[in-house]
Amino acid sequence: MPPRFLVSSFNFFFDKRSLEEINKETSEKAINKIILKYGDDHPEIFRGSFREAAQHARETSRMILTYIHSADHQDTDKFCSQVLFGNELITEYINEHFVFWIGDISTIEGYVMANQLRATTHPHLSVIHPNGTIIETFSGSRSYLQLMQEFTVLEQLPLFQEIQENNRQNELSQQQLAVDRMLREEQEEAYQASLRADREREEALRKEREEAEAKKREEEEKIRLEAQKEEEKKQLFEQKLKNLPPEPKEGDVLSLAFRLPNGKRLQRKFSIDNPVQTLYDYVDTHPDTPQTEYSYTLISNFPKKQYPASNTPLKDSGVPNHTVLDIIYD
Repeated sequence: MPPRFLVSSFNFFFDKRSLEEINKETSEKAINKIILKYGDDHPEIFRGSFREAAQHARETSRMILTYIHSADHQDTDKFCSQVLFGNELITEYINEHFVFWIGDISTIEGYVMANQLRATTHPHLSVIHPNGTIIETFSGSRSYLQLMQEFTVLEQLPLFQEIQENNRQNELSQQQLAVDRMLREEQEEAYQASLRADREREEALRKEREEAEAKKREEEEKIRLEAQKEEEKKQLFEQKLKNLPPEPKEGDVLSLAFRLPNGKRLQRKFSIDNPVQTLYDYVDTHPDTPQTEYSYTLISNFPKKQYPASNTPLKDSGVPNHTVLDIIYD
């Protein structure tokens, strides 16, 4: 059969928004009615206008298989129930090779397409190139085996082979795109993993630097406090040394001895008017006194009494003359 071209004399139907909406609604209802009658086991039906089916066919490099449905025709029920529906072989073949579109003559677009395809005998199938060229038409009742044989013969046509090759190339292209996308995703994942590792290393280094800086500040503060403490001790020592009056040679004095923890004794005379604190200043500034952080108290054994540091004059403190005061650390 020589190729015929679809005529566009009814294109005005598709250029009006209201009619498009009406046609879409009626076409959906018609297809749903067919499926409700013959079941869900069928080739994948393209839901949309024939123009949209042609666009989809171009995008997927497939032919369009158009079925014009006439519910009242005597051969329709047998063809639908035994060939188009419930037949796994037909379903797989059509899904692989075609964009399957149904036009019901009870709808506007189905009626227009039936006239364009000159579908006077039913069931009616047309194989259409995405550019609108009618490749082949199958009219009248036929078994699924006969239809499969006709499809096989159809595969030998140059146009069909061309579309099949385009489909194969499209699949290869899609596969290559998928591979490229996968590689990009893997590269991106590796890049992001590298960034995360870099950030983690940087974070670890930052924490390490912060900890080192904190430790350094802590050590510097410790050294500063120790130096400050030493300076304060030095100033206190110098102040005590400055406050220590000279040993009296005459007048009312007390001759006292101080027993250090190591058993060594210190001896000195003090004016009775000196405060008790003077005794502590003497002990603290004597070179034989061990340097320690501990505080101490001066204690006499006879009588057993403590003499804590104070500004009380010795004459009023009760410190006996010619006595030994023990240095007892707290």
